[in-house]
Amino acid sequence: MKKFILLFCLAFSGFLSAQKTVKQVFVLNEGSFNYSTGQIEVPVSIGAFNPASGQYSKIFEIPGARFASDILFENGLIWVAADKFLSVFDTKSGQIVRQIEIEGIRKIALTNGLVIVTRGEYNKSLDSYIQIYNQNDLSLKTEIRTNQLAYTCENILIRDNQAYIAVNNGFVWGEEVGKLAVIDLEQLELKKMIELGSNAKNPENLIEKNGRLYTLNNKNYTGSSISEFNPLTSEIHTLDLPGITSLCGTSALAGESIYYQEAGKTQLGAYTIPSRTAAPYVDAGRSFYGMTVEEESNDIYAAVTDYKTFGKVYVYDHNFQEKYSFDASVSPGDFAFEYTATSNQNEWVIPKSRWYVAQDEFILKSDENMLSYKLMDLSGNEIASQQVGSKEMKMDVENLNSGLYVLKISWNSNRTYPLKIIIP
Repeated sequence: MKKFILLFCLAFSGFLSAQKTVKQVFVLNEGSFNYSTGQIEVPVSIGAFNPASGQYSKIFEIPGARFASDILFENGLIWVAADKFLSVFDTKSGQIVRQIEIEGIRKIALTNGLVIVTRGEYNKSLDSYIQIYNQNDLSLKTEIRTNQLAYTCENILIRDNQAYIAVNNGFVWGEEVGKLAVIDLEQLELKKMIELGSNAKNPENLIEKNGRLYTLNNKNYTGSSISEFNPLTSEIHTLDLPGITSLCGTSALAGESIYYQEAGKTQLGAYTIPSRTAAPYVDAGRSFYGMTVEEESNDIYAAVTDYKTFGKVYVYDHNFQEKYSFDASVSPGDFAFEYTATSNQNEWVIPKSRWYVAQDEFILKSDENMLSYKLMDLSGNEIASQQVGSKEMKMDVENLNSGLYVLKISWNSNRTYPLKIIIP
């Protein structure tokens, strides 16, 4: 049996906690590049939307970038992957403070002072498709050379001090593959390759839910599938998505469902995680260029564009009911969020609770019904989550690695209590 220590980590006292609310939404606008003339007609730009005021403004551009592929926000810095540039923008100084050229940069992830980068380029082979840089000065620490991994790569997910990377070879038409690369972030080396199967080629999006990894696979662009991978057992389940005849242009996780949309279509489908089933969900009336879920509220930010003259962002709740919209620049494709912590003593009193461990389970009993819990590592990656709906919750801890975790328990939609758990 595992023994562990529970620490109450609250902002003001043993009975207070903090709730995160969105302060700013950073919008990555890819702009417009004319491939016939080789001219950038609308530059790549980053805008900021303030939900409180409803105001949107452009904050900076990336000159010379033909397109963009990723945006992250951490500790006052905006990180952007655009064409051949990795750029770091300081929101306090209003300046790009670091920038280097990385040919074919696709996606980025930040962890423990490292920047994980995936790469891919049309009609060109590169020396490596995964690189790792130092966050402070953007110096190259290591790369996975093509004698170990010879395929273009896409999304990145950090879990248990490892980087899981979608390997798809999607830039080489007709030669798509379906793999996950696992990078050991202590040794900074390729640990293993996971074969997802012949029906799971061309994985693009990579999502974690309840300790399992999900890939949305565009196969050979004549249909799509979703694969579930269990890191503990290596078990893989793949399901073809009904009604998809080309490829999914965008997808996102909200609650217990992965929403997806075929490129150029308006119908949304939903893959329900507990049942491993997929079906048409709702006709949004719009074809989205990009979709991102804001994790605190489960609001869905979905963008539309004509790729030449306009971009607009629609915000939906997790049931895809439209809340509001705002104008952005051309081709808004991705989003990052800056949060502010708020607290109210009257709202954050925790119900009387007791906890103990039995048969490798953490059990918490409360005087009030609990709605749900979410277990995360210190990087904010979700390890497990579950609806509770009773005064007692149970969580299996047998397979947790040693380390520090954050357990968020929700009693109602406005009251969430965070606990820190140490697994020795």
